[in-house]
Amino acid sequence: MRIYKPTSSENYAIIEGANDHDIDLFTINFTVPLIETWPEPELIIPQDGHNEKLELGDITFTSAFPKIFSERAVGILENHLTNAGILLPLTVRGVESKYFYFHCTNEVDCLDVNNSKTVPDFVNNDPNVFSAIIEACFFEDKVTSSIFRVPQVKLNHTIYFTDEVVDIIKKNKLMGADFKLMKTS
Repeated sequence: MRIYKPTSSENYAIIEGANDHDIDLFTINFTVPLIETWPEPELIIPQDGHNEKLELGDITFTSAFPKIFSERAVGILENHLTNAGILLPLTVRGVESKYFYFHCTNEVDCLDVNNSKTVPDFVNNDPNVFSAIIEACFFEDKVTSSIFRVPQVKLNHTIYFTDEVVDIIKKNKLMGADFKLMKTS
């Protein structure tokens, strides 16, 4: 099994919140029931001279978070996505296609901390919690799901895919993301 971190493809547009409230939705620590409080945010393609010339991919990124999927991608990956989290609708201004934010609720404790490069979390003051993972290494035998996040980062927007999901994405030509192979031990 191989494990990948999805990353933004420079050939596809990134999107961002249309206003500060919409941006905040993607940076909060999700501790409330999302389905009951989700306001269906509006996102935009930044008009920065570069992004506006690019199309949105099936797997789309905000400035930092690779968890927005087109309706087409959701149809193809639905079983994997719904087994690992919640899909929440959102609107992209000027785009007719429907997109969904994927909130991964599936935490798998498979990070090989000793062989990963991490940034300490000084807020929690817990040596087992990090503010970021720079370079992840995983215990392959502990990976129990095709899409997951790790519990060592509390405000965790990073998700990981196994080769099963990446193969489906490539076979169906879902565009917008590249995949960085992670180390395993």
